[in-house]
Formats: sequence, C-alpha cells, structure tokens
Amino acid sequence: MKYKEIIDLIKDISEGHILVNEFAFGNISDINTPEDEQPPQYPYVFLNPVSISQGLRTATFSANLICMTQTYDTADDILLQQSNMSEILLNIISNVNMTLDEPQVEFITPFTITPFKERFSDDVVGATANISITYPSPLDDCLTPINPTFVLPQ
Repeated sequence: MKYKEIIDLIKDISEGHILVNEFAFGNISDINTPEDEQPPQYPYVFLNPVSISQGLRTATFSANLICMTQTYDTADDILLQQSNMSEILLNIISNVNMTLDEPQVEFITPFTITPFKERFSDDVVGATANISITYPSPLDDCLTPINPTFVLPQ
C-alpha cells in the first residue's frame, strides 16, 4: 500500500458515513472556514497527516483525524455535539478495524480522542483522534531502480 491509498481509504470511509458532509486533508491551516470560496459543510472530517514511519515490511502513518460541526453556544449542546463527533470518529476507525476479512490496514489501539471547542472564523466543536495506522509497505528497491552506473559524489 502507498500513502495515497491510506488517505483514499480514510476519505472513502468518511464520505460514506451517513452523517459526514465533507472530507478534506492537509495542514491545519487548510481547514475550510466560512470565509473560503466554498465554506465547509458540517459535520466536517479533516485528516491532518503528521508522519510516516517505515519498517522492513510495514509502515505506520500517524495523523490527527478531526471531526467538527457548528453548535448552539449552550453547555448541553456543546457536550452533545462533542459526543456526536467522537462517535463519528469511532465509526470511521471501527469501519477499518472491524470490517476487513484480512486486514491489510489497521488503526493501532489504544488511541486518544480529545473533545474541543474552537474558534476559527466560526465557532466549531468536535473531537480529534490522534491515530496511527499500520499497513503493508515492504522496503523494496525495485519500484524505482537506481542506475547501476550511479556513483555517490565524494
């Protein structure tokens, strides 16, 4: 598997969730806000890649998986929506871990989910899961061979 395939898998699962209206990925600064040309459609899932750790046979992709929505500014509604966004994250993660017959990809457990209330250009509430995903990725020099006449500079 490749990095793009991991992103596509999370995107497909997120977009297939009945409650999710938008998926995006990138740096935190790439999160859509109401001032953007196309404002976000909530609930909004955002994947923020952090790192890839490569081993001999597997790789581990680390990221922040964020699910957010707008809310009424009451304590009860904030709590309810944080809970709902946490559940959407759990649905996405369990869809990978529990539905594949021979899992090629697996979210490493345990993981941490942190509820939040943030002000971008609008008030949003939600939850962030700090995730790590293992997937098969053998260290292989055959994908893009190096010219055998290549010599390292001295």
